[in-house]
Amino acid sequence: MSSAYSLCWENLMTYIQIPEEHDARGFLELAKSGSPVCCLPQNSYGVSDEHLRLLKRKRIPFKELKAKKFERQRRQLDILITVQDIGTI
Repeated sequence: MSSAYSLCWENLMTYIQIPEEHDARGFLELAKSGSPVCCLPQNSYGVSDEHLRLLKRKRIPFKELKAKKFERQRRQLDILITVQDIGTI
């Protein structure tokens, strides 16, 4: 991934947390979307607006988090997951 793409992606990212009881289904829906998802600790994710619409459409609850809390963790982890990365679901 080029660094220009990475910088652009980070600026468009919204950080969310999915409740524990909905996290497995929420993660699978995010991964199946085919768009990159930034996975962070404690059921938290960096997602796009497309992902937010998907979660709302599937009625998977989430809450938006402040980006500053996750910027440092995002740089440390730098994990992008797509369906291809996790194999067949």
